[in-house]
Amino acid sequence: MTIACSMDYSTFRQSIVQQHGKLFSRIVEVLFEQAIEFAGNEQIEDALAVGNDALTFAKYSDAGYANLYLVGLLCQASLDNGQLQSAKNFFSLGMEIIQIGESIGENKVSYENDMDAFLDLKVRMDRENDVKNSLQKSITFGVN
Repeated sequence: MTIACSMDYSTFRQSIVQQHGKLFSRIVEVLFEQAIEFAGNEQIEDALAVGNDALTFAKYSDAGYANLYLVGLLCQASLDNGQLQSAKNFFSLGMEIIQIGESIGENKVSYENDMDAFLDLKVRMDRENDVKNSLQKSITFGVN
């Protein structure tokens, strides 16, 4: 593949998706399946590592909205591993994908189920954030 010097990142990425998107989608699928297996075996660090690799390949896949499930897995695994900020970042990315799905007319039932699943993650993140803040306040007040 020859790349024109005047091509910007977005055009370059789109050309990769058009030419090799199916290959990248298959790679994402294999990595996603492995991340699920690791998570199921409570190997959360490994699940996050493989999931992050899959997310990198997802940028060049033609999977589109289906990448939401990978992002959801990464958000859940981050929460399970106590990485609240990372979970928040994945949550934000997931919400962006959901909004894009809504704008392109993603299946309404699927869209609503996905929105509910991400809102459940949001509730869990808020709960963990509240616990973290309570602990910090207890430590702060206990020191004084």
